Amino acid sequence: MAELMRNPLVMSRAQSEVRTAFMEQMKVTEEGLRKLRYFHWVIKETLRLHSPGPLLIGRGSQETCRVMGYDVPKGSMVLVSAWAMSRDPKYWDEPETFKPERFENDTRDLEIMTSSSHLLVPGEECALVSHLVLLLSSWLLQTYCSILTGISRMVLMPIN
Repeated sequence: MAELMRNPLVMSRAQSEVRTAFMEQMKVTEEGLRKLRYFHWVIKETLRLHSPGPLLIGRGSQETCRVMGYDVPKGSMVLVSAWAMSRDPKYWDEPETFKPERFENDTRDLEIMTSSSHLLVPGEECALVSHLVLLLSSWLLQTYCSILTGISRMVLMPIN
């Protein structure tokens, strides 16, 4: 939500897409969520910039190898920084910028970057993301948000 508040044009486009899809029934449904393209780009971009955990699940190296000039002995615990991966300019154009449109022609799956905890049972993390998607889409559908020019506060009003 914070990225949407900081990017009113992105919020307006996502809100317009959600309202077009669900305004008749005034209720978000899981079936209807599959039709939303831009909204899913917003979710992907949010997860790219704000990974649920800074490090991916640690892995043991299966053989001795050399990585970026360092010797990694067999059996060593290897930690990968999801934060660094998602901000690497070698792979992301303007990596610090919130730009959902980058996923329009991008088929990368960000699942690897959200798999940060081995404490969750299989499917639990997916369920958490599903609930987040439902919550955010419902919020976009039923709330009018506007940042008033010259005033340093946001106005939130239900659209009933």
